[in-house]
Amino acid sequence: MRTYDPQEGTELWDLYTKRVGTPPIFTKPSEFQQAFNDYVEWSRNHPILCKEYVKSGPRAGEPYEVERKNLITEAGFCFFIGANSNYIQDRANAFTKDWEEEKDEIALGFLKVVNDIRKFIAEDMDRGAVSGQYDAMYVARLRGLRDQRDVTTAGEKIQGGLSVSVLNHETVNNIQKLKTLKRKPK
Repeated sequence: MRTYDPQEGTELWDLYTKRVGTPPIFTKPSEFQQAFNDYVEWSRNHPILCKEYVKSGPRAGEPYEVERKNLITEAGFCFFIGANSNYIQDRANAFTKDWEEEKDEIALGFLKVVNDIRKFIAEDMDRGAVSGQYDAMYVARLRGLRDQRDVTTAGEKIQGGLSVSVLNHETVNNIQKLKTLKRKPK
């Protein structure tokens, strides 16, 4: 049974303001998973329309619309169900505590769903970035990924200041002349 209609509404904010104040109560992990599935379907049914412009040819500069896939995020899912943006993390913390203290099997089931949701979101972001649907740098920042490459110093500490080598003899002579000039006080 679906709690959320994946065809309803066009903006996440509209859905959030309609549903806020009535926090979702999921009694089974399968209900939580179904709500996430409804959110994914809603996102697929409501792509983002981007305005682009013809880049060359006789129609250069003419605008046209391009459909882009809606980014699936934890915060987006929380808005979809009318919860605050920390809902998933708060619930995961509570489920972890219930599992550790009471060995609650239902809490363990919810934790599995939370982990599956997070894996799905990460995979969807990665696929979207690789295919060009999403900006790869933006996705990397959302996921907390950093580029660890050092392309400037080969891992060595930078010593001293800037060093300039002038190869033209005439320029070297002009620089030497400039060094001998005295500044006038202001």
